Amino acid sequence: ITRDIIEWLQSFIQSTYHASEPIRSCKNFSEFIRHEWSCIYDETFGIKPLNKLYKKEMMNERDPVTKKRFKNVMKLRTSKIQHSLLIEDFVENFVHVRYEDVRDEPELFIETICRMFQIPKNVEFTPIVHVKGRGTIKYVRKTYPEIKEEDLKYIISEMDEDIEKKIGYM
Repeated sequence: ITRDIIEWLQSFIQSTYHASEPIRSCKNFSEFIRHEWSCIYDETFGIKPLNKLYKKEMMNERDPVTKKRFKNVMKLRTSKIQHSLLIEDFVENFVHVRYEDVRDEPELFIETICRMFQIPKNVEFTPIVHVKGRGTIKYVRKTYPEIKEEDLKYIISEMDEDIEKKIGYM
């Protein structure tokens, strides 16, 4: 599952799990998208302060080709998507879906998967209307502030158009 890069970035700045402190404390979108990317072991990874790994950089979250930190979050995204798409070469049944398609038409998504993999649909579709893990809190789609034109240009210049096309964006 992938998400539109713009909405993904806007959401990601609010939940930067495992990101190093300079990234995590960054609330300015322009700075966030231009920040060199690094991840650390911390509580969000289940690592407590007494653990020797605590606040150490997660080397496996670096670029697998260069072994260096990602230049920015768009480069991280591209690498993660490229890697996840490799799964298709190793499994018999694989499907890539866009987050927006599942979110906006979940019943159609279920029907499509059932048809694609010849899975009988033996129950009525039940929409999920509450936030996962939040009991009775009704799901309301978040809205995000508009992105500055110079930030949009930077995002486009740093993303991989071929990958974005391959996954159904652009």
